[in-house]
Amino acid sequence: MSQLETASAACGQTIGQLVRTKVFKGKFPQPVLPRIEQQAVIELNKIGVNLNQVTKALNSGIWPKDILSLLSKLLWVLERMLDELLTHDRKSKDR
Repeated sequence: MSQLETASAACGQTIGQLVRTKVFKGKFPQPVLPRIEQQAVIELNKIGVNLNQVTKALNSGIWPKDILSLLSKLLWVLERMLDELLTHDRKSKDR
């Protein structure tokens, strides 16, 4: 499969539509993520924001008493998300 075919499949457009978008708008359209991956990106962003807040607090000398429990739960959630994404990726026929 050519790079152009791969890009058009990822964007959900025909090769012609992809080329027209590049010619008239000056850039290629963004690839369309499957719904499960969109939700994963949203959740990972939330986790990243929370982790950044925890790191900032820890660096300022504030150590919540339940920090190890919270980090353990965070690790569990991340592992579940990774398992779900990998399972989805293995089942996907277009990857």
